Amino acid sequence: MPTILILGAIYPIGDLVTLAGIFWLFLRRLNPAIRSALVLYMGGLLAFVVTDLLYAYSDLTGTYVSGGWLDIGWMVAYFLLV
Repeated sequence: MPTILILGAIYPIGDLVTLAGIFWLFLRRLNPAIRSALVLYMGGLLAFVVTDLLYAYSDLTGTYVSGGWLDIGWMVAYFLLV
């Protein structure tokens, strides 16, 4: 059981690593079309990071309820990524 709690706590780290890669891409000089696509992609990743952090907190405290506001956060993230 403690292994599951540890994995649940470090799960958002993958999102943060991907977000750091997107920030690195922004530091380079890119075409405006590519930059606008990256802005939408980064918005989706930010929505994932926030939702994943909230999910990790609610899962560790045992208050997660399926079909709540957290699920809407994931849908917004998917929408921005598409």
